[in-house]
Amino acid sequence: MYDQRILGSGDFVEDILKDAEKKEEAAKKMDIDELISRIGKYYEVEPHKIINGKNQKGLGNIKAILVNIGKERLGISGKSFCQKLNLSKSGISKLNRLGEELM
Repeated sequence: MYDQRILGSGDFVEDILKDAEKKEEAAKKMDIDELISRIGKYYEVEPHKIINGKNQKGLGNIKAILVNIGKERLGISGKSFCQKLNLSKSGISKLNRLGEELM
């Protein structure tokens, strides 16, 4: 096995790639509640404020990052975000686009 981005023997490269796959799969198993909790902890915002908060300064950006990470990296559906955040599909799409810009 060979990957020009990783220096080392074929076995070493294979081990690194397998380890990366395992970490990626483990991250994809995170559910929406755990993601909200982790985002809240990172930004020092209570999870209930992320879910229910409206028109608070900076909260829109936090929600945008939450949605983008959830949809693009963890495979959480837009429908799940609609239900959890009480937003429309178009609202979730707008947040996802903003989150992409912010990331």
